[in-house]
Amino acid sequence: MLRIHADQVEALARGRRRVFEQRLASELAANVALRSIDVAAAIDRAIAWGIEGEPDVREIVLLEALAGAPLDAAWPFVVTALTDRALTPTGRLRVARRLVRDAGIDLSPLDPLSALVTP
Repeated sequence: MLRIHADQVEALARGRRRVFEQRLASELAANVALRSIDVAAAIDRAIAWGIEGEPDVREIVLLEALAGAPLDAAWPFVVTALTDRALTPTGRLRVARRLVRDAGIDLSPLDPLSALVTP
């Protein structure tokens, strides 16, 4: 029988996260319309809000890069949507994008990058 220990699982998770962080940092660096942010901190905030899937976490990172600051500081009006556990993580992001757009903030720099297309 194969036994996988907790420390092995944690090591695998750390490796996957490191690769994900590096991929996102490279993606942000390649797009001049987005500002440099602390990708690891943005990922931590997404997870704290209950948003854990890579496409949804990526969306949080892209929104923060567009804002140039953590969402709770730059656009605090979206935090209620992002923490609403009655919605799925993808649903929370749809509402957050709608709130940002309704506030007159141009989301078009994210369109070619976004994993989430919202009408």
